[in-house]
Amino acid sequence: MKFNNILLSLHFPEVQQLCKTCPNLRELDLSDSTALTNESVICIMTHLDCLEHLSLSRCYHISPGVIP
Repeated sequence: MKFNNILLSLHFPEVQQLCKTCPNLRELDLSDSTALTNESVICIMTHLDCLEHLSLSRCYHISPGVIP
């Protein structure tokens, strides 16, 4: 599912809802979602067990060490 260049203000509550409603996502592109934080990434990694590919290019509020 691609959200890049569309949702520049994707915040934690929206990420939580996405994780709840689409738990079987395999690909997720959140590039340019500049409001994303470490908390959002941890939520994605915790709840989207089927996720194989995650794009977070130009998400400047995510710390480099949050993704193992």
